[in-house]
Amino acid sequence: MVAALARLLNPIIWRVPGHGARKLFGFSLAEHGSMLDLANAAHLAPTAERRALYLRHMLDEARHVRMFASRSSELRLSEGKPSLGYPVADTEDLFVSLGEMRFLAFVHLGERRACEQFGTYSDWFGRQGDRKSLAMFNAILRDESRHQSYTYDLLVELAGSPARARAEIRAARLWEKWRTWRRMGRFLAENLFRADAADLPDQRTSDPVGDLVAAAARRVDQSPPRDPRPKRDPRTSHAGMDGRMSAVLGISAFYHDSAAALIVDGKIVAAMQEERFSRRKNDPGLPKQAAQACLDQAGITAAELDRVVFYENPFARLERVVMSSLGAFPHSWRQFPAALRSQIGGKMWVLDGIANMLDVPRKLVTTVGHHESHAASAFFPSPFDDAAVLTVDGMGEDESTAIWHGSGTDLLCLASIPYPHSIGLLYAAVTAFLGFEVNEGEYKVMGLAAFGQPRFTTEFARLLRLQPDGAFELGMEYFAFHTDTNIAFSPKLEQLLGPARQRGKAWNVDKDGDDQRFADIAASLQWITEEALLGLAREARRRTGSANLCLAGGVALNCVANARLLRESGFSRLFVQPAAGDAGGALGAAILGALALDGRRPEALTSAALGAPISTDAARALCNALGIAWEEPDDMLDAAAGLVLEGKVGAFARGRFEWGPRALGQRSIIAAPREPAMRDRINQIVKKREPFRPFAPAVLRDRAGEWFSAHDNDMTPYMTTTSQVVEERAADLGAVRHVDGTARIQTVSEQGAPEFFGLLTRMEARGAPPIVLNTSLNGNGEPIVGGEADALAFFLSHPVDFMVLGDVMINKRAVAA
Repeated sequence: MVAALARLLNPIIWRVPGHGARKLFGFSLAEHGSMLDLANAAHLAPTAERRALYLRHMLDEARHVRMFASRSSELRLSEGKPSLGYPVADTEDLFVSLGEMRFLAFVHLGERRACEQFGTYSDWFGRQGDRKSLAMFNAILRDESRHQSYTYDLLVELAGSPARARAEIRAARLWEKWRTWRRMGRFLAENLFRADAADLPDQRTSDPVGDLVAAAARRVDQSPPRDPRPKRDPRTSHAGMDGRMSAVLGISAFYHDSAAALIVDGKIVAAMQEERFSRRKNDPGLPKQAAQACLDQAGITAAELDRVVFYENPFARLERVVMSSLGAFPHSWRQFPAALRSQIGGKMWVLDGIANMLDVPRKLVTTVGHHESHAASAFFPSPFDDAAVLTVDGMGEDESTAIWHGSGTDLLCLASIPYPHSIGLLYAAVTAFLGFEVNEGEYKVMGLAAFGQPRFTTEFARLLRLQPDGAFELGMEYFAFHTDTNIAFSPKLEQLLGPARQRGKAWNVDKDGDDQRFADIAASLQWITEEALLGLAREARRRTGSANLCLAGGVALNCVANARLLRESGFSRLFVQPAAGDAGGALGAAILGALALDGRRPEALTSAALGAPISTDAARALCNALGIAWEEPDDMLDAAAGLVLEGKVGAFARGRFEWGPRALGQRSIIAAPREPAMRDRINQIVKKREPFRPFAPAVLRDRAGEWFSAHDNDMTPYMTTTSQVVEERAADLGAVRHVDGTARIQTVSEQGAPEFFGLLTRMEARGAPPIVLNTSLNGNGEPIVGGEADALAFFLSHPVDFMVLGDVMINKRAVAA
């Protein structure tokens, strides 16, 4: 009956414009639901043989989803319509709710129906001469025929006889009809009898100050527009080697810290993290607002993009997730369903999602490798024509670490270390052990390490086993990240190091003996991390012969390790771009896409101010809407310098915000660096964070040597290394000198941070050292401030004394009055 009905409807379905594409999308959605159910079956089946059968079936369905969705998008685009996107179905856990035999009967019914239906479609497309659709249906038919056969054979085996198997099939058919009626009833109830959403109370919870400022921002939205951005002009743009020009957008998303970066005609125009717009710390979602802001900064639209590049290959990552979970089975039984759902849900369809987000053809969206993106983000914006490159993070598609050689416009991977052996995952596991949040607390562990002694080196040598050639292996018996989605370490780690720290407990390293143990564990982790990185760096130097080293990946943000690498690895120069973590993959992806199009390498990075700008007009209008008094001093920077030297704490927001996790003078909290009490005040009252966390000094680059040793290198402009404080000048730096005598220094030049440079020169002109305490402009658990409304909301809700917002200055006393 199904085949007869399909033959009857074929002329209608496939000839009416739009219907065929929607039909194929419906097939992809159905196959996606089947894939999810089979993933559960592959996890829960009691024997290895049956798990393997269900897994192979699941992978076939994943391929079918992709084939149907891609063909649907092609038909839609040929009709001048946007793609329907990627299918995301819900799983009903039928393997559990029906039991294995009834589940098999249900799957068999679906495969039999698909064979009949797809057979008629194959005949139709054969007669119509549509070779592409014919080849697709024929390939799928071969799979469906095999599925129909094995499900019946397995059902007979489990039922014990063909007769009982047929009875199960009949029961499955009745259950399917009942489910259809139930769904129809739900649809009627939800769509015909529900209350109007406008009549329901708003259940959101939010910050009252943030809501107030946001409402004011909406009211002033019609205020004078920002300065218009220059449009791309073919007459003035720089042509590449073949005379072509390009606009390439790079995207990173779906793990943590999503971002977008834009290369236009060989220049890095913009690079921004989504968290600065969404106000969600480390936002992993598609960076829709960041991408639009990048385009706005360049004065172009998405339609003018030549290519969009995602920073990793989602299909290669899916394969790694499946194979690593199966390799760890049965220990991975908790992790497997969640990991698989995550990958074959939205993540596998990220390329279609990006195309829909930007409203660009799917064919423009391509991928590069995760570690290749990292390597490109480190080498191509560096000042080096030749360099060794190390990419070290938690994981990519399959690798956690790689050694590269960069030369001119070329990058060559020389060696890699596969998942699950990973310095990043070791650091994350111990971060969790110490009671901090993974992907957020690693830099806290680095600060804590200075308060301890590395007395657990023998134990950590078991956790990370280093080889003479720079390779390493984790002692997997101490970890659980490969078998569990919620727990990073196994009970054996607590047997080795003692009980883990309770999350959220207040720290007191000076008086709590157990906290001192945790500080010693942090110091031991830092020691083994540095030893591993030194081994890798020395091997990279041996393989490349280069005098220069570039670092990328989340581990490259360990500024203490970076300082030791520069001292001991044998390299003369070391560069770490400011967004070395996953966000930086967007920049690397954009550069690789641009290189593929026109062969031009971007100029060396000289400033991290690649975000969206502060508008003084918008700041004025927002203050007026809120009734806040403001002023515009003749010399704004001199006025700010004077307040800092009076002991005031200020919020400083001027120019375009920074690329990466460090505040570098565009979105900073600033204060005088001399008194230790200033550090305690900002830590406890403003930032509300752990007392052992250090603050950074920003200093004029040409005078840094008076206070800091080893300051003149390629990392200090971006605060990605540390320097030793000159002992004779330590009294000048009581608020920014860490307990170990170091400081995470930022050297400031006019080219790199002109507004901050102006502030420091005004302090120097007033007879003070040209140094300021610099920490990020955000509250505890918040992203760094992005725009005017975010900055003003911070100022109104935190005890800082004044704010510089573009060319506007606001004094807290005036607000209180």
